[in-house]
Amino acid sequence: MHHGAGVRFQLLISFIKLHILICRHRLSELIANLAKAFCFILLLGSISCSKLISDEFPPFEPVPAINAILVPGRNVNVHVSQVEAIDDTPPLHINEALITLYRNGDSVTEMPLYGSGLYYSHEPVRAGEIYSCSIRIDGFTDLYCKDSIPSNTWVRITDHTNTAKVNEEGGYNEGITLEFQDDPTTEDYYEVIVDKRTEYGRYSVYTFDETSEVLLNEGLEPYFTESLVFSDEMMEESNISMTLDFEGTNNRKCYYNDSCVFKVFEHAIIVELRHVSREYYMFKKDFYFYEKNLYTQFTEGTSTAFSIYSNIENGMGIFAGYTASEDSIWVPDARIPAK
Repeated sequence: MHHGAGVRFQLLISFIKLHILICRHRLSELIANLAKAFCFILLLGSISCSKLISDEFPPFEPVPAINAILVPGRNVNVHVSQVEAIDDTPPLHINEALITLYRNGDSVTEMPLYGSGLYYSHEPVRAGEIYSCSIRIDGFTDLYCKDSIPSNTWVRITDHTNTAKVNEEGGYNEGITLEFQDDPTTEDYYEVIVDKRTEYGRYSVYTFDETSEVLLNEGLEPYFTESLVFSDEMMEESNISMTLDFEGTNNRKCYYNDSCVFKVFEHAIIVELRHVSREYYMFKKDFYFYEKNLYTQFTEGTSTAFSIYSNIENGMGIFAGYTASEDSIWVPDARIPAK
């Protein structure tokens, strides 16, 4: 195995875990894993795939990593770590940082330590406000990060079908139509996640609309990711209707008289629409393309350095936020005649 391929395998595992954490709101775990992801990304650029794996890695200057995702109604949690080498697994937690949280430029509180590299504030995040942090760590230049929390949003599921289109397995893709409002006078960014909940649990589905100019404008590959990030660049109206489809039923059953049906088992569909900041959008877009290229390069054995967006001054990581709204529908048992 080549050196670059080994690093890419670690990157693949790290980003799959990171992606799941983002979609499931496990923010305390998310910010602890972001630092590890950025460590691999930064190191990748200095590693050649022409050398065999060894236990000697190129010199790497230690860098502080700051990671936080801000969501209204939740307290601010910031993870601080130090990236030193590729074998820092997990990354080195920094427990002696001095962190000051600001809202709209005014000091709110000093953030105390409550876990391994995790700092918190009792101040709940508010939509429409600007949050920033100054971080002082001995031996490093002071760090700074800032983001604006978007305004509240809403989403409504207005239509559903069990037969959106025939999929590659010969079954049917399920489809929904959702509505939300956008302000055409401002630049706005969104993320949509569709979950199914069955008797076996809740999970995210790979969704898309291959006719959507909004999604195609982002360069997204159909049905590749569990969350879709997009801007309102292609939106001209304030009332937005978006149709999405995803894997539905492939459970084909045939009877003695040669009639066949696809069985749909009852389930819930939950749609979460996030009104995200530009910082969040930039990070998730870079993460999406890195993940996409990673799969391709891992199978082909190629090596291309790819940076992930960071908004941490004098460090690495992400400090970003979003507001969210959910809607859900219940889909009853059904039988669809097989053609």
